[in-house]
Amino acid sequence: MVSRTMVIKGKNGLHLRPAGRISEAALRFRSEITLEYNEGLSTANARSVLSLLAAGLQEGDVVKLCCRGSDEKEALDAVARAFSEETEAVPSRER
Repeated sequence: MVSRTMVIKGKNGLHLRPAGRISEAALRFRSEITLEYNEGLSTANARSVLSLLAAGLQEGDVVKLCCRGSDEKEALDAVARAFSEETEAVPSRER
């Protein structure tokens, strides 16, 4: 498993358009891709727009993007890039 912690910087948080783009990026990979939030107590499926929206992520929220599978490194890079572009998120650290 690989992961990267990110901080939401967009004023509008994670809304429909960015959730759609993140989901679109996640669907290109075989790996399981999730967002952990609420200090790791909750998760959202990155392939599901509804799951991402249900997370209710707002500006300043810290999330951990986690990828597990055969193409996890490529998935992490691609989804993190989409996440950063769409939410103005700032990468915090990679593990």
